[in-house]
Amino acid sequence: MPEKKSFTIQSLLLVLLFNGGALAALYFMTREIITDQQTMSILLGAGAGASVILWALLQFLGGKAIQSAAGNAQPAKAEKKEMPAVPMEPVGTSAVQLLSILQREGRLLDFLQENLGAYEDAQIGAAVRNVHEGCKKALGEYVDMAPVMSQEEGASVTLDSGFDTHAIHLTGNVVGEPPFKGTLRHKGWQVKKIELPKQVGEAGQNKVLAAAEVEIG
Repeated sequence: MPEKKSFTIQSLLLVLLFNGGALAALYFMTREIITDQQTMSILLGAGAGASVILWALLQFLGGKAIQSAAGNAQPAKAEKKEMPAVPMEPVGTSAVQLLSILQREGRLLDFLQENLGAYEDAQIGAAVRNVHEGCKKALGEYVDMAPVMSQEEGASVTLDSGFDTHAIHLTGNVVGEPPFKGTLRHKGWQVKKIELPKQVGEAGQNKVLAAAEVEIG
């Protein structure tokens, strides 16, 4: 284990430096008091023995700490692998469902796909009325919408610096920097909330905007 080998070398150097300094200090402090060479050798030997014992103690405690850290890291890695994947809703599900509702309530798709060139204006006007009523009812039931700007169309407005360029589109002679002064031509629309009914059935069925109708008999 690389961590254990590195700790062994570092702890050995630390013990040697510490005890070397302690023995040197002991020698200079007692050299005038203890003149017996044999006694001095015993003290130095005891210091060397203390160094070995201290180093062994550090090895034991440090080895335990390294093993404990490695053991704690192993389950964490295994647990990460066992985390279940979070199922995701198919892309476009809500859009397809909303189109299906507009088709059911107002026949919007039938109207948009129809060749209007074959009909008189009066016939188109009658069809538009039905489409308008059905789609307006569907949007009012499932989609909460509000204007981007609250002023009446045709009113003079001022756009200060930092206005939302995604929500407000500038037209006409746009030069310079804000504030801009102009006339509100369209209030815009933004979605506050969408609450579509919960779908029932397989995920693959959400691509069907309107079921085909077959009359039997």
